[in-house]
Amino acid sequence: MHISKNVLIVLLWLTSVTCHGQIIADSVATNQNTPNKTIDDGQFLPEDFDDLQIEQNVTDDSTLTKTPEIKLKKDTTYYPLISALSIYFDYPKIFSFFTKFENKAEVGLELQIFKHIYLRGELGWARIRPQDFYKNVDYEVSGNYTRGGIAYRKTIGASSNLIMGVNYGSSFFNDKGKVQIESPSGLHDPLEDKFKRENLRGNWIEMTFGTESHMGKNLYLGFTFRVRKLLNYDKFDGLDVFAVPGYGRTFDNSIPAINLYIKYRMQFY
Repeated sequence: MHISKNVLIVLLWLTSVTCHGQIIADSVATNQNTPNKTIDDGQFLPEDFDDLQIEQNVTDDSTLTKTPEIKLKKDTTYYPLISALSIYFDYPKIFSFFTKFENKAEVGLELQIFKHIYLRGELGWARIRPQDFYKNVDYEVSGNYTRGGIAYRKTIGASSNLIMGVNYGSSFFNDKGKVQIESPSGLHDPLEDKFKRENLRGNWIEMTFGTESHMGKNLYLGFTFRVRKLLNYDKFDGLDVFAVPGYGRTFDNSIPAINLYIKYRMQFY
C-alpha cells in the first residue's frame, strides 16, 4: 500500500510524542517513591546524595581545633601602704579673679593607701560680694575653708578611674557691710551704718562622686560632683550671714556643686 511522505512524517511524530510522554510518566512515578531532602539553596536532591553530604560533614572530634580559653590576668602588683601622692587644684576658679562678684582659689593633697583608698585634704579661700543680698546694703564675706575625707577608687578603663567618697568641711570667715538708709521725704541726710563680724565659723558634710582620666606622664584631669549638707554656722538676727566660704549660701541647707581639677600624681610602686 502506498503511503505518502506527509502521512509517514505525521505517524513518526505521533510515535515520538507517545514515547516521550511515557518516559515522563515513569520519571514522575520514580520520583514519588524516592525520598528527597531540601538543602540550603532550595533544590531537591536524591537521598543517596544527601547521605554523601552527611558523611562528608561528620568528622572525628580529635581533629577539631579547640578555642583557647581566655583567662584574665590577675593584678599581682604590690601596693605599699602609701602607694601614691598627688596634688591638684581647681583650675576654673582662676577665672573668678576676673569678676567683681566673687574670687576663689582651691588646692588639694591626696594620699593613696594601698590600691583603692584615698585620703584627701583640701584648702581654699573665697571672697563673695553678692549684688542682691539686701537692698541698700554693700556686703562682703571672706575667709578660708578646709575639707578632709576618704574616698574609694575603682578603675573603669585603661586610663580612667571612678571615685566615691565623703568629706567633712569647716570654714573660718569674716563678714562686713555698710547699710545706707535714704530719707523717704528727702528732708534728712541718708543714714549710714557699718558693721564687721569676725571669727565666724560654719561646718558641713558632703558626698562626692567623680571620675578622672590619665592625660599622659603624671597628669590627670577630673571632676567631682558634691552634694553638701550644712550642719551649723554662726547666725545673726536681722542681717544674717549670706554665705559660708567653701559651702555656699546659708539659706540653702543642701547645695550641689561641681569642681574641675588637674592633678599631678607621683606613684611609689
